[in-house]
Amino acid sequence: MSTGGVFMEAAKKAGFGFLVFTAVALVHSVFLKPDLWLLGFFGAAITLVIAEPESRFTEPRALLGGVLVSFCCGLAAAHFMPGQPAAIVVACSSAILLMTLLRVQNPPAGAAAAIAASGTYDWTALIAPTATGMLMIVLAHQAWKHFNQTRL
Repeated sequence: MSTGGVFMEAAKKAGFGFLVFTAVALVHSVFLKPDLWLLGFFGAAITLVIAEPESRFTEPRALLGGVLVSFCCGLAAAHFMPGQPAAIVVACSSAILLMTLLRVQNPPAGAAAAIAASGTYDWTALIAPTATGMLMIVLAHQAWKHFNQTRL
């Protein structure tokens, strides 16, 4: 691929990522306090679905299931170990265990466990912004795959 072709492909990916992240941010900023809608694993998940759309880590089951399982692990750790740095360790290791057993491994989900274990969020955050944001990313992933398959 020529240098121009590489640049155009990179620009297309960056543009789509910008659109997806903007959509997630706008939807959540309408319904949530500004400090609650931006979760670090959204950026990692968007990058993963654009860079490796055919990876097993980007299957809808892994994207949505992995993050939800991990966020639950983090919330539980924060509940049972409030204010303890070890809560993050417990959350991430239990998330790895459960994602593996449930076959929903997703690398960005590790961050979901750590973020939830910080104690900043409550159980309502499992629905919004976590599930709603990941559902939007899953839908964007399907659109990205469709767009790239139809132009071949």
